[in-house]
Amino acid sequence: MSTVLIIIAITILLYFVFRSKKKPTSPDTSTRQTQNVRSEPRDYLREATGFVNAPAPLGELIKTKRREVIQNLINHLNLDADINHETGIPMGPTIRKAAAYALGQIGDVYTVDVLTARLNIEQASGVREAIVASISAINIAPDPEYTQLDRRKIIEDVYNNRRSAQLSAWSK
Repeated sequence: MSTVLIIIAITILLYFVFRSKKKPTSPDTSTRQTQNVRSEPRDYLREATGFVNAPAPLGELIKTKRREVIQNLINHLNLDADINHETGIPMGPTIRKAAAYALGQIGDVYTVDVLTARLNIEQASGVREAIVASISAINIAPDPEYTQLDRRKIIEDVYNNRRSAQLSAWSK
């Protein structure tokens, strides 16, 4: 019995010795890690590239073919029933959400009317939230006065309820 108690006591002692040797994470480190995550918002143009079957990354195409990229995204924003032929799953809402975010990142003020029109008929809540965040980003930080990075941050803040939506005239 005493041997068992000695083994338990040594185990407990070793546990605390090894535990105290681990370097604790300071609050400053965890705060910096959280801030780093927030300082790198999603690149919606990069994400939308695959959904719209672009021949090159949209971030690159926007530099030389701005109107074409915007029109392509508008076309995909208004796509109601695109079926993934491999899975048979409707991809329309996913594609519309990606297109809405990308248009918000670009920040062209002329797309607010298109986004607003889609918002008034959109049924998918995730797409509606993406449209609201994108319209807000364009209204708060229009191109060329602000950068895409500014709008990416605004989109995330509105989507995550860290900032109020800034919508122009819309109904529903």
